[in-house]
Amino acid sequence: MECAYSKSRWKTRHSNEPIGKIRVGIGVSETSHWKESDFTERGYKVLCASEEDVHRRGVALILNKQAQKALLGYNTISPRLISARFQTQVGALTIIQVYAPNMADREEMIDTFYDQLQQTIDDTPNKDILIVQGDLIAKVGRDWDTWKNVIGHHGYGEMNNRGEKLLNFCMANNLAIANTMFKQKNASREWTWESPDGRTKNKIDFVMVNNKWKSSVQCGRSFPSADVASDHQLVICNFKLRFKTKPKQNVMKRYDVSKLKDENT
Repeated sequence: MECAYSKSRWKTRHSNEPIGKIRVGIGVSETSHWKESDFTERGYKVLCASEEDVHRRGVALILNKQAQKALLGYNTISPRLISARFQTQVGALTIIQVYAPNMADREEMIDTFYDQLQQTIDDTPNKDILIVQGDLIAKVGRDWDTWKNVIGHHGYGEMNNRGEKLLNFCMANNLAIANTMFKQKNASREWTWESPDGRTKNKIDFVMVNNKWKSSVQCGRSFPSADVASDHQLVICNFKLRFKTKPKQNVMKRYDVSKLKDENT
């Protein structure tokens, strides 16, 4: 999986589990060599959105068996956007995995990306729990007073132009950035990207949730001990939710009424 890296992991409690949390899904950005849109590997279902001819971009969601049973459907919007909808005991959950254009890309590409993301959110039912996660390539800083409904008290670094665009987008869509809401013991749990020389560190990968459900977030941080063969760190958020398996449809048994004409029957 060259140039691919895991971005965020969302956790929940299965409806039959009385205690504890179970990892059920991983979002991945830059899955350039995964060409299939839907495949299974070692029991995990992989949902992909990628380009057919160019080994660039690409996003994916990796689901374990519990998440597969709760899956209602998914939509591959572009090589930078994929969404999936799940059933939980408190309603439906929509997860959008993203991979924003690089800093060197033209401004029109960035605008197109945000337009597509906005359309995806607009198409999501209002009652859904909404999670937007992935590589946004934006620095949101730590100005909690100005952006108190978007970032928490534990932002990182200084905001840049791309970060301001993301913050305005979050405010317009009532989204809170979960991995700025928790104080970390170690600095390595704060940043999500490191330059090749190890001198520069930034937080540019985020997990965002609609404000109505941000109280369900139990933890949000980087995971430096996970070796994902990338200059990005894994980002983990714990959500205290319960998945609900889709009920099986009852099949009505059909009777051969023509046999009623037979006297023996």
